[in-house]
Amino acid sequence: MNGFLYLVALCGITLCDAITAGEKEYFGSTGMPEKNTGIVGYVTVTSNGNRWTFESNGVPDHDTGAFPGINPNSIVAGSNVYNVPKNPSVASSPSCLPGGPIAMAVNGVMIYNPWDADGENAVEGEGAEIFDQCDGHPDMRGTYHYHKMPSSCLFDIVDGEASPLIGVAFDGFAIYGPNDENGRRLSSADLDECHGRLNSEGVYQYHTTSDFPYILGCYKGTPVRTGGQKCYSASDANSHGNVLSTQAGDEGDDEGGARPPPPPNGRPRGERIGVRHHRPISQDNRRSRTDGRLAGNQGRTHSRPYRGAPRDRRDVDEEANLNRVRRVQPMLPANLFQRRLPSGYKEWLSDIVFNRT
Repeated sequence: MNGFLYLVALCGITLCDAITAGEKEYFGSTGMPEKNTGIVGYVTVTSNGNRWTFESNGVPDHDTGAFPGINPNSIVAGSNVYNVPKNPSVASSPSCLPGGPIAMAVNGVMIYNPWDADGENAVEGEGAEIFDQCDGHPDMRGTYHYHKMPSSCLFDIVDGEASPLIGVAFDGFAIYGPNDENGRRLSSADLDECHGRLNSEGVYQYHTTSDFPYILGCYKGTPVRTGGQKCYSASDANSHGNVLSTQAGDEGDDEGGARPPPPPNGRPRGERIGVRHHRPISQDNRRSRTDGRLAGNQGRTHSRPYRGAPRDRRDVDEEANLNRVRRVQPMLPANLFQRRLPSGYKEWLSDIVFNRT
């Protein structure tokens, strides 16, 4: 017991690597081209003093769904560079999770927090998003990512065996699958508020599980970058559906806690906050849904989202019509149809329309 506490003390200072030199070899691509784009994903890890530099294009190296499709977004290669500490330490208090990337999987794919852009649980319940057969999907920026445990294609869960390393959080701590080093299957009840634990060597690590918050609930260490966005921790989620109960102040378009959840009966027209990156926008400004399923996950219909200020879609259509009218109006007299037209008006009107006067 004293030896264990000694290890904990050492690792809490700086003497234990969260990602070891051996573990960094887990990071790499299979070389399989992404079927929608033909792009081959890559990920590299290099030593940079007291930090590891993780770099990837974020393109998955496994099978993917047809994108765009029911999800209207395309997969786009990015440029992801993160410098994380080799020897992270547990912070005095946990840090919240921003929208967008919070971690990187061993194949270079981004990992997001468990919420969608409206603050609802992105994996289960009322706000469940559609995922492909490998547990991922792209957002509006084209970033393919995981919200939940990517066990369909990234790694195998073997009963009684320790789970492999599956990624690194941006505070430097490693992320493992759902089995501990002794092969015992873990759930969120076995983990702390950030979804992690100390292993038998006294090193802190996160674990993925099949229950909320799936991968991370907060940062146990100090994250290298949060993007300046509004962020949340799993403790902010209410007990009904694990949706965020804290009101957001950021109305950006990243998913993952950037907006509060809707009231139980939906928002009145005109009070919608922002635009989802996956969810449809119907004519009456309400979310439409479907009971269809894709790869075993409950989904919903999708239409290509529009960007801009939060407005009723009909307002956007009306403004577009007005803009078309404004382009025509300067060519015609304002009282053209309020007076008797002279003889030869057809030739006169033709000259005006085709600027021959």
